[in-house]
Amino acid sequence: TPDAANASPSATRPLLTTALELHQLTREEAAKNHPAKLRGVVTSTIPTYSGFTLQDATGGIYAQGDAPVQVGDFVEIEGVTDPGLFAPILTSGRITNLGKGRMPDPIRPPWDQLMNGSLDGEYVELEGITTSVTTEVVRLLTSGGTIAIHLQNGVPPGDLKLYEDKRVKI
Repeated sequence: TPDAANASPSATRPLLTTALELHQLTREEAAKNHPAKLRGVVTSTIPTYSGFTLQDATGGIYAQGDAPVQVGDFVEIEGVTDPGLFAPILTSGRITNLGKGRMPDPIRPPWDQLMNGSLDGEYVELEGITTSVTTEVVRLLTSGGTIAIHLQNGVPPGDLKLYEDKRVKI
């Protein structure tokens, strides 16, 4: 039909509406800028990269956008897919803050699952003893081994030193 011949490539692609649908894309498919519209709770922010993680009922996804969001905000994000550096991501065209959301229950992964990368974008909780704390890195001794957690939260160093050699949940 004439209308189909004039349609833009994104108009012929299905709208992706869940984090799981985005994560299931191959790098090649994610690079095709599929349209996406998701709603979920912001579980972390990464201001250095204008990024954040968004969790919906199907999982978490990394998103990039210029709207000021905070952990706990319930947002709707419209944008397109991108292959990202590690896994598919969502780059936004529009972010709408819909108010405060409910944080999801965290995943408490075993060591091997934590290390294999399958939890990219997921909201997880780790428990252990802090062996070293700086403004950039917390070293956490867990039952499975030691992990270095890189911080991007801007907490003053004195505040974090209070947690050195303590049992914590992160």
